[in-house]
This record gives sequence, C-alpha cells and structure tokens, in this order.
Amino acid sequence: MANQDAASRAAGYTLEGKRAAYAMRQAIDDAKANAINVGLSGLANLAYNYAGNKYNQDLLGWGMRHNAWGPGVSYKNSKGGKVRRKRGIGF
Repeated sequence: MANQDAASRAAGYTLEGKRAAYAMRQAIDDAKANAINVGLSGLANLAYNYAGNKYNQDLLGWGMRHNAWGPGVSYKNSKGGKVRRKRGIGF
C-alpha cells in the first residue's frame, strides 16, 4: 500500500508540474502576442498620424496660396522682398 501511495503522489506531482508548465507556456504565448499586437498598432497609428498631418499641412498651404480665408495678403503676387532699382539716365 505504501508503494501505491507513493506512486500515486508521484503521478500527482508530475501532473501538477505539467499543468504549471502549460500555464507558463500559455502566459508566454499571450505576452508575445500582446507585444506583437502593440507594436503593429503603434506602427499603424504612426502611419495614420503622419498621413493626417501631411494632409492638414497641404490643405493649409493650399489655402494660403489661394487666399481661401478671405481677402488678405496675396502670396501669389507679392514681390518677395526684392529691391527694384531704377537704371538709366533720368530714371
């Protein structure tokens, strides 16, 4: 009976060890999947934010070039700070 009891306990400990090992493997797999998901989400958010910012900058530039927000400084016809010098006699 003692041998049967010892064998039963050994089998129980083996089973408990296997159960703990499977739980650890599952935790590792979950952590790995979560890390991959977070990394991909971060890259997707980065690309989305870049595209949104680029679009807004392009839209703002277009509005400034086409005077879209009412009368104001016309950048298309501005002199750009050039100095005009008169040349010749009497000019």
